[in-house]
Amino acid sequence: STRSSGTPAPARSSACRSAGASSTTSHRATVSRSRLPPTKKTPNSRIPNYPSLPSQLLCQVHNITMHADKDTDEVYAQMMLQPVNSETDVFPIQSLGSYAKSKHPAEYFCKNLTASDMSTHGGFSMPRRAAGKLFPQLDYSMQPPNQELIVQDLHDNMWIFRHIYRGRVECCLTCF
Repeated sequence: STRSSGTPAPARSSACRSAGASSTTSHRATVSRSRLPPTKKTPNSRIPNYPSLPSQLLCQVHNITMHADKDTDEVYAQMMLQPVNSETDVFPIQSLGSYAKSKHPAEYFCKNLTASDMSTHGGFSMPRRAAGKLFPQLDYSMQPPNQELIVQDLHDNMWIFRHIYRGRVECCLTCF
C-alpha cells in the first residue's frame, strides 16, 4: 500500500527492501515542500527576505541520508546543497536523460504482511527471483541453504532475519 504522498507504507505493516546506489550529481536545484522534518514555530517567526537571491541556484548535492518521521513513519531525505558559481566552478553537469538511466537502478520488493505471515512459523514467503535480486547469494552447499541478514531501519533499529531457501518456488525470510 502507498500513502497519499506516494511513499510505501511503514515497515511495520509491509516488508520493503530497496537496493541501489545513490549518486552525487549536480542539477539545477528547485526545492518543493513535499515533506520536511518537523520544526518548532514561534508566533514571531518570519520568513527571511533575500531580494537579490535568484529563484534558482545551481547546486551540487552531497550527503544524502534517508530518515523517517518518528511519529508518522513518513520517509524523507536530508541532503546538503552546495551552491556553485557556474562561471568559476567547473564540474560536469549530467543531463536529465543520463541521470534518469542510472547504471544502478533501484531494486525493491514490497509485500503487505498478513496475519498468516506472522503466524507460528514467524516468516513470510517471497518470489525467488525477487530474493535473488535483493539479498546476497545463498550458499546452496548448505542444507537447507540459508543466511542471516541484519537490517537497520530508518529509526536505527536492528532487525535480524534468516533468509532460507526451502526448495520450492519461493524463498522464506524468517524473523528470529
